[in-house]
Amino acid sequence: MEAKRNNILHTASKKKLLIVDDDRNLSKLMFKVLEKSFEISVIDNASQAVEECLNFSPDILLLDLNMPNIDGFEVLNILNQHPVLCDLPVVTMTSNKDEDYRKRAHEEGSCGMIYKPFNMGNLARDIEGVFSMTENILLSKNQRVSYSIEFSENRKNKKIIDII
Repeated sequence: MEAKRNNILHTASKKKLLIVDDDRNLSKLMFKVLEKSFEISVIDNASQAVEECLNFSPDILLLDLNMPNIDGFEVLNILNQHPVLCDLPVVTMTSNKDEDYRKRAHEEGSCGMIYKPFNMGNLARDIEGVFSMTENILLSKNQRVSYSIEFSENRKNKKIIDII
């Protein structure tokens, strides 16, 4: 019973990661590599990204830019216009190493870029690095007061509601 309780607590404390990539084999591999560090949802269709973001409420989105029909840039654009998801941190993935491509992704809302092929051994650490950039907690000297610096206004409000 205690082990089950600890597992539930451990799962509840994991950050939630949504992976959107049309390459099912790569998605399965990323899931296997990252499942110990994150609570993960994987979809292979960019047209479902917004709906899954609303249902799963990820802390971060890992988004492939090169997908058929709706590409990652279109998803970024939709997220930017969405009243709830506009501040969701998005890390984009691509094999295109062109600087203009990276700049475009950044201008459209990507807070980080992972180039394919990437080292699976470093993937969890790289994603954790994005979390550390988007969420900081400062403690007073006596550790009685904490200050949270959030990536966005929506994330700040969510944290306030969670604390209350």
